[in-house]
Amino acid sequence: MKEMSKEHENVYARAPIQIRAKGPIFPMYDQTEVDLECKDPKYIHAWVDGGGQGKVSLGVVIIDEGIIKMTFGMYLGDNLTNNIAELQAIWKGLRLVKHLWKPVRIYSDSSYSISSICGVFHGKKNRDIIDPIIEYIKQYPLPVEFVKVKGHTDLPYNDMADGIASTLLQAQKGTKLKKKKRKSKGAKK
Repeated sequence: MKEMSKEHENVYARAPIQIRAKGPIFPMYDQTEVDLECKDPKYIHAWVDGGGQGKVSLGVVIIDEGIIKMTFGMYLGDNLTNNIAELQAIWKGLRLVKHLWKPVRIYSDSSYSISSICGVFHGKKNRDIIDPIIEYIKQYPLPVEFVKVKGHTDLPYNDMADGIASTLLQAQKGTKLKKKKRKSKGAKK
């Protein structure tokens, strides 16, 4: 019988086995573990949300010491997924606060996005967005932390970020050319 090597080589693998990090790459918290009023002066707080299916947009709310410093929204386009919108919202939030030179806490209601960026979930989809975000955070000059919040539970800043994204979606839907209604042959004038 063939003796197993210390590396546990998989003879059926087409490529070398990749050993992934155990646990998150970046700090992750649940909403019960942090101050949701965002008054902690050590951090810039970025609440992010992406929304839609097909047509998607994002919303970002930046808070410093309990005061809203900035809001941002962006329509991202057609034929995209909600997960892409959530990931793009995180990336935009990070880029918006870089110049403020404080550690950052990103608040998101997307388990998929936080778990993917923090290395807890290793899916193959959306790596073209996830991998650059991870590299950006690794090169970020100050610590970045993530907070998973529950969506649609009356958290004011999360509702605000969601509202920004939703408003942009509604505005985009309103730009469709309305088809003229055809008069039926038997209609009276």
